[in-house]
This record gives sequence, structure tokens and C-alpha cells, in this order.
Amino acid sequence: MNYLHLAKAVIGFYFYMKRHTANYGDPIYLSEEECQKVYESLKADKYSKNRYISVMDIRTMKVTFQHNMEKFLPYKKNYTTDDSFRATHPDYLIDVIRWAETTFRYVTTDLKLSKNFKPMEQHYRVTIPMKLIDGKYHWMLQDCSPLQFDKNNNIITVMNIFTMVRPFITGEKIPLMGTLYDENFDQTEWNQAFWKMFFLHKPFVLTPEQDKIIEILTKNSDLTNSEIADKLNKKKNTIDIQNKQILERARESFKYESFENVREVISFLKSVQFFSDDYFATHKAW
Repeated sequence: MNYLHLAKAVIGFYFYMKRHTANYGDPIYLSEEECQKVYESLKADKYSKNRYISVMDIRTMKVTFQHNMEKFLPYKKNYTTDDSFRATHPDYLIDVIRWAETTFRYVTTDLKLSKNFKPMEQHYRVTIPMKLIDGKYHWMLQDCSPLQFDKNNNIITVMNIFTMVRPFITGEKIPLMGTLYDENFDQTEWNQAFWKMFFLHKPFVLTPEQDKIIEILTKNSDLTNSEIADKLNKKKNTIDIQNKQILERARESFKYESFENVREVISFLKSVQFFSDDYFATHKAW
């Protein structure tokens, strides 16, 4: 496990969410009274004993409502996203963060403009290995839905329903796969668009040296490897090898794309808005 990459992913996620929710207002729809009715109906569900429910305010990354959580996780109060990260199996944490960031980016751009976009009707589902109160990892099905919006239709709170699926078997290699769906219309094209944005097999995480090459090429994709080497005070052969590794990682991460060179990788990353405003600023800290 590369803890440097893990730390970068966590910090990058917080930078991204903080920046993009800075101007969000208070909830307008649903009201607190309407939310309470939703909570009560879920608590009364016959399957409630096998799952826990939480509502997360994405502006603060804190839980504003929970049901049954104390029966599954060893956290009693003041639950935050940090606790969720700590409970997730470390081998899958980067993938979980990328799924969360990609989903947020997608629902706040494409789906926000959809007339069909309503609270509790769009869902993001993914199965995650999490350490529960018994000290063991279990596969948990996470069903996440937008719940409350501000006056500008920004998502303020999301509801998460975690259902226990089965025990996690140490050593098993199961890729983290999620999906988006809507209750009112066919979601085939929707999911195809979403999948294109995400890393279907491996998260696209680069070394600090490779990040520098990517940053230079995002500003000027016409530079040759020799010119990049001069900028970084490296040998051209070193840049050749790094570019080859970047290309290989991209082909592994974005299975359905056909990349011929690193320039095509950068063009694709730009098209899916992979680079947040804080991406390179965050990574320079490392």
C-alpha cells in the first residue's frame, strides 16, 4: 500500500469538496419536517435491523442524522467523513474517495441540469469493505441519494443507507464497482457517461514526478520530452520512461479509452474535468 498516494487522495478530496461547497446556502427543499417523515419511514422498514442510516451535510462532512449506526460502527457521536474513511478497508479507500468525488462532480454538473433530478430518486450504489463493531471487515452496500437542496438547487445533504452483505475474505481481489440509477427513467446512457469518468479498474494516481510532467503538459501539450526534461532538470530518457508509465496507468484505469500517447490522456482528463482547481496545488505539498 502506498500511504503517500492515500494521503494525497484524502487531502485532495477535502480540498475539492470545500472549494465547491463554499457558497452553498441553507436547505430549502426538503424541509426539516419533511426530512423527519423520511427518517421515520426508513426506521420503520422491516430491514432496518440489517442496516444503518446516516444523513451527511456535505458542507461540513458531518452527520446530521443517524439510525442504528452505533450497532455497526464503533463511533458513538460527532460522526464525520473521517470516521467513514477509517472504517473503510485501506486497500479500497482510494477507490472509495474517487467514486465519491466523481459522483459529486457528475451530479452537480450534468444531472443538476436535468428536469428529472429530484431528492431521493437518484441513487449511487457501491459495495465497500468496512470494519464493523466486531473488529472484522464486512462488505457493506452503500446507497447514497441527494436529500436537501438550497435555493440554487445545490445538494446540501445526502442520505446514506449501508446494508451488510457478507464478510470480507482477506486476500480476495474484488474491484470496487459502483453504479448510478434513477427510479423514473432508463439509466443506461447515464451510467455509460458516468463510467467514462471513472477509473474502472485502478484509480488514476501518479507519483509526484509524474504529476509534474502532467502539470507541464496541461499548460503546453506541444512540448517535446527533451523540453520537459530541460524544465525539470532531468534526462530525456527519464521523461520517456515516466511518460510510458503514465500511459500504462491510464490504460489500466480507463479501460474503454484507446490512448496512443500521454497527450491523449491529458485531453481525456480535461474532458471529464479530472483536474479540480486545487489538484496541482494540493499535490505540490508532497
